[in-house]
Amino acid sequence: QQQRFYQQLLADLNLTPRQFQVLELIARGLDNSEIGEQLHIGGATVKSHINHLFRALHVSNRKQCVEQALRCGLLST
Repeated sequence: QQQRFYQQLLADLNLTPRQFQVLELIARGLDNSEIGEQLHIGGATVKSHINHLFRALHVSNRKQCVEQALRCGLLST
């Protein structure tokens, strides 16, 4: 049930599972280079995922991104 909720929310926001992974790492406080190392992706790809998250969540910075994700139930505390 919970998994289905997250899958639907990701679909509604047009987020990929990889973008969700990036969001989780942002919420843990990792910077772009740490996210890239953790996920084995380049810096430009990390930035692209973050920009997509910002657009999808209608925010302009990391703090707002995490706060909005918490508000809409995408992340939990």
